[in-house]
Amino acid sequence: MCTYPARVSKLCLLSFFLLFRMGSSAQPIPVDDIYQTIKNNSVFRDSVNWIKVDHLFYEGMSEATSAEDTLQMFVVVFRIMGDVHSSIQYQGKNYNYYIGLDDSVYVRLKPDLAKMQEETGKIYAVMLDDQIAYLRIPAIYAFGAFGSEKGDVIAEALCTLLDQYAQAVIVDLRLNSGGNMYPMITGLSAILGNGILGSAHPGERASADFTWLLEDGKLYFQYPDTRILLDSLSAACFESAIYLPVAVLTGPLTASSGTATAIALHGRKNTLFIGEPTAKGYITGNSYYAFSPELTMMLSTHFNADRNGTIFTETIMPDLMVIGENNFDDLTNDSKIKQAIQWIEQQ
Repeated sequence: MCTYPARVSKLCLLSFFLLFRMGSSAQPIPVDDIYQTIKNNSVFRDSVNWIKVDHLFYEGMSEATSAEDTLQMFVVVFRIMGDVHSSIQYQGKNYNYYIGLDDSVYVRLKPDLAKMQEETGKIYAVMLDDQIAYLRIPAIYAFGAFGSEKGDVIAEALCTLLDQYAQAVIVDLRLNSGGNMYPMITGLSAILGNGILGSAHPGERASADFTWLLEDGKLYFQYPDTRILLDSLSAACFESAIYLPVAVLTGPLTASSGTATAIALHGRKNTLFIGEPTAKGYITGNSYYAFSPELTMMLSTHFNADRNGTIFTETIMPDLMVIGENNFDDLTNDSKIKQAIQWIEQQ
């Protein structure tokens, strides 16, 4: 979740945004406030029959005898909507609808899950053979000033490789399960270039509420009548590599802010996505609501689109599908990187 100045009367996007909206403090759990917030603002609100859901929900609430029972009814609502990205936090516990991995997929991804946990917050950059820059961006859960520092770290790592006359870039998002999208995007300014990188849509066929705008290392949310600065770099090689070939690696662990970063790269010229589809359902933009100091909710309120207007509602599919055979400790034997190098050599 990212913190930024909330715009009056506007909900903010992407499980990375912060907007406080206080509910009733007269009861420990303001059931109607939470339920109406979901009905009015969920990006999935038009996909269900609310007459039937209302009946099921309030029937369940009439039988609830504890806070646990009450909050589990909201999980039922998330399940009916097929929303795996929303969640309610109460007294340190998280309530959400979760779909686990198939056993065979879990076994295959188990080493990657361990690697993901090990590398959270750690940027890895190296020059491969044939002057190909390799940049791995993991989950980044730093916010505020610390988040901006991470943007500078990413930018410095990338620019250092570009200064070594890199002829192409591989951006690896396979271990990026989310966190703070802002430094991830600003850190890639050198290959993203200036302009609109994406947009936030309150429905699959709805027009954009706002766009993501990058200008000289500064990331904004651009509304029709104003813009909000989200993050900025201290210094970077702005737009120094906007024409270089870029291969983007994704996989089943790429989620939330990881997918937002992928969307910022999607539609870029001379760019190819390689690997596996991103985590299904963890691609929505989420808004943050606080009903009391100990009761908050992250709610899926937007679908996100790339710079060309392509809206993503479930996952990002690679241009070139390559299943398994990841090797983060020996990049020369990693199947996705091999394919990326082969594609780059053809450019």
